[in-house]
Amino acid sequence: MDRQKLIRAIAAEYIRRKWGLGAPVPHWDAAGIWWPGEPAINPCCLPLRASRDSLRQHWKTAKHLTHLVSNIGEVSRAEVLREARALESEMELRRLTQEVEHTLEPRPWDVPSET
Repeated sequence: MDRQKLIRAIAAEYIRRKWGLGAPVPHWDAAGIWWPGEPAINPCCLPLRASRDSLRQHWKTAKHLTHLVSNIGEVSRAEVLREARALESEMELRRLTQEVEHTLEPRPWDVPSET
């Protein structure tokens, strides 16, 4: 995979998790212990296993996502955050453009009728 595409994909996943749209679904074992929905616990997660809330917050960090893809390619956290900021800016610009276009659409009650 191309390095830039990998960084962009990680940044997109970071944004989804940050906004609460892409976090993996957790599960509970037979003893009622909560486990994250990631396929395996990363070394960066080990100190946080005792607290569900801190682990949920940790899932949303760029540090966790860079550890997840470390076997695919080396990506730094700064690169992911930089790309995430650029993606968020693109998304905000797209949202504003759609809002302006929607506002400027002619409506039937705005057009004077010829009588």
